[in-house]
Amino acid sequence: MQLNQFRFLVAVEQYGSISRAAQELYISQSTVSLALINLEEELGTTILNRSKRGVSFTTEGKAVLARAKAIIEEVDALLAAGFNSDELTGEVRIGGSSHFCMNIITDVMIQVKRQYPGLYVLTQRQYIKDIIKAVAQKELDLGFINFNALNESDIITELHRYHLEYKQIFQDRQCICVGKNHPLCGKKQIAFSELLQYDLVSLAFKMDELTYNFFKQRGYQREVVSINDLANLRKYVASTEAMLIMPEKEIENSNRTYSVQLCKLDVPEFDVTMSVGWLHHGDHPMTPPEQKVIELLERESQRFQDMNS
Repeated sequence: MQLNQFRFLVAVEQYGSISRAAQELYISQSTVSLALINLEEELGTTILNRSKRGVSFTTEGKAVLARAKAIIEEVDALLAAGFNSDELTGEVRIGGSSHFCMNIITDVMIQVKRQYPGLYVLTQRQYIKDIIKAVAQKELDLGFINFNALNESDIITELHRYHLEYKQIFQDRQCICVGKNHPLCGKKQIAFSELLQYDLVSLAFKMDELTYNFFKQRGYQREVVSINDLANLRKYVASTEAMLIMPEKEIENSNRTYSVQLCKLDVPEFDVTMSVGWLHHGDHPMTPPEQKVIELLERESQRFQDMNS
């Protein structure tokens, strides 16, 4: 019997169906269905009535659901209370999909170093699909990722394919930004056509293909300039008339860190939301160190939002 089975059961009640629960948890429907079937077999009773019209809880199922909620509440309270530092030992391997994610992971690593001397957080930055594959193959314990609405369906397909659990912590939006001396800085609203004459720069080795295609489909014909260092990238943007795509809250945060300031452009045609959250293999329970790292990720993410709201 696993805690995830109880969480799946509560999600089915919350969202009204197995398929919707799986969709909201960013895992496959078959993973949820099999987990609940196994739970019924372990308990020796039918929890859900299944039909073409959906699912409903049996009398016994309602009793199991009530106990499941109580168990989850107790476990969450225990996690919130924290652990004795002597009990948290070992290592947690986590991949970050962007400079933005690595900033928050680094803050978590600092807290872990201070509070839990026996626990080591090992991290590396990778492309998002490499993180998904590494978590699926258990080369990484966790992933902390962000992806935008342009590639959301592709990422969700990959998560379902590998039976991974994804929990969104918060949403942000992608913004186009420029240096303070750029001709478009300070303009109230900007038509996309006004962007076509300026270079795009990217921190990655290659700009996200779907984002680049978004620009090309609207007449953008320039190549992307890649600079794999944020300080020099910001320097380049501020010293030229180039454009940079960054999460909105990260722009606000980094403007407090770097002397080179960036300006957000208001481009109504570029309205792209972004999801930020953690990633875990849905087929095995989390260890206490993994739970602690996730707790700190969520806490640091909340602090990041509050600081930049």
